[in-house]
Amino acid sequence: MKTMSFTQLSHRRKTYPLFLILLTIFPFLTSCKGDSKPGKPGTADSARKGVAVTHDSAGIAVGGGDTTLATGFTDAKPIDDSTTTYTLRVSPHVGDAYSFRVAQKAITEFMGQKATEEEVYSFTQRITGTNDDGSFTVEMRYDSIRSKKSFPPGVVDSVAKTFAYDTRLKLDTTMPEAKQAKALIGQRVNLTLSKTGEVKEISNIEPILSGMLGKARDSVPPKALEQLRAGIKLAVFQAIVQQLFLQTIPDAGVKLGQSWTRRDTVPLSLPIASVSSRSLVNYKLGEIRSLNDQKIGHVTYALSTEFPNRKMDNKDGVATLDEAAAVGKGDALIDLVTGFPVRKMTQIDVKLKITGKPKVGPNAGKSQSLSQSKSTTTIVDLLGFTAAAK
Repeated sequence: MKTMSFTQLSHRRKTYPLFLILLTIFPFLTSCKGDSKPGKPGTADSARKGVAVTHDSAGIAVGGGDTTLATGFTDAKPIDDSTTTYTLRVSPHVGDAYSFRVAQKAITEFMGQKATEEEVYSFTQRITGTNDDGSFTVEMRYDSIRSKKSFPPGVVDSVAKTFAYDTRLKLDTTMPEAKQAKALIGQRVNLTLSKTGEVKEISNIEPILSGMLGKARDSVPPKALEQLRAGIKLAVFQAIVQQLFLQTIPDAGVKLGQSWTRRDTVPLSLPIASVSSRSLVNYKLGEIRSLNDQKIGHVTYALSTEFPNRKMDNKDGVATLDEAAAVGKGDALIDLVTGFPVRKMTQIDVKLKITGKPKVGPNAGKSQSLSQSKSTTTIVDLLGFTAAAK
């Protein structure tokens, strides 16, 4: 189902493959890099000096308020230069390696019941090549994945349930999600990214498939294998990687203090419904500071959404959109030379309330109201950088 750059998340757990239960992603794909060399690739769960990070009871990094910016940046010297134009394009250097952590937390409320989901993905990327068209190739491996999901009574059991795993620890092999996550760890996957950071090609995921399916792989029909392969590429690699980079960039570049916008007209989807929407994202390069001899830009952004069609009518039923909202905000620190992320925080809140009457089935003609809301916070941190050997 097409969404407003969100990956739809079911509130029911069951035994879905990992790529079907990954958390929601926000369309503000923002970019930056830091050469402060805080660590080495492969140590992606270590704390990065100079960054204010808080953690919840599960040890998962969460953000808000002043924790969205690196302490070193706020203390650095401002640069007052309104004449220079910055392309914000990704400009990688072959041999450089980066370690990132993407922490996501979502709270979903459905008809008064609340579920929470928390994921932390730590991975390392090494630049393996550059192309004439500005695209580049990356070797990526996951270093660790942590997950915690809590569900209210009546969703997966008659009582409240919490499921958690950490690939750095001994895993419960009876939990399919844990086994599938473990199959990702340490596997080297090849990606081709455009000059804006859009994932164009993904290869070498066959070892991951084998790890997820084990001995059952030979009995899986080819069509099902291809669907699984496509799902892994989309949700485990494309969706996560593209959070790092800013993909809406003016062709002429950006100057200090300049704003620009992005418009989308696509459905907004939650499990209860998919409705037409028009979104507007406003970006601004608000400040530039010199940090460790690098120019780091601070980009802020905000989302607003309109819903042009409040009434829906098709062969299955009629419905009225009683309430709808999708708003978001965020900020990012961007290395204005390389385009790799230092830190980014995004928060988005979505709410739908619909009253409808099905035209078919046992409840045909009966009016029913459904409401659902979801709040998602995503934080990207650069944890380590190793420059290419000279």
